[in-house]
Amino acid sequence: MKKLCNFYIKYVRSIGALMSIIPVTFAAIYIYLTLPLRQVYILRFILSVILGGLAGAYSNSYAVTNWLLRVKKKEYVRGILDGGVGGLFAGIGTAAIPPLTGLIYSNHIEEAKTIIIATWIFGAVAGLITGSLLGFIGTKYLLEDQ
Repeated sequence: MKKLCNFYIKYVRSIGALMSIIPVTFAAIYIYLTLPLRQVYILRFILSVILGGLAGAYSNSYAVTNWLLRVKKKEYVRGILDGGVGGLFAGIGTAAIPPLTGLIYSNHIEEAKTIIIATWIFGAVAGLITGSLLGFIGTKYLLEDQ
């Protein structure tokens, strides 16, 4: 488990980018298979992958770096809460950009707004749960040597 924690820390940006790119890719495949192709779908996909991947990479990196700095302080109470807060913000950062591309040349603005809000809420909740779990595991396995 310690190797897995170290792997996550080492490749934190790549994992953050993938947490944004993989759902966007599945959504794009679904759209391409179920709707008639419009050129704007390709533009939305490219912007979501590039900008969403960057946002996911940097927000995940920031959350993990912040968690590591807090964990190294002996007087700071560490654990699940730190990981949860970091995960919450990483989840929001990962889910922030891709749904906004739905507003580009959209025929259904109200549906796009609903999808944006639902995606942000889902990203925040998923980040909170994942961050709490990883914070608990990381605290347990990374600090056993100290």
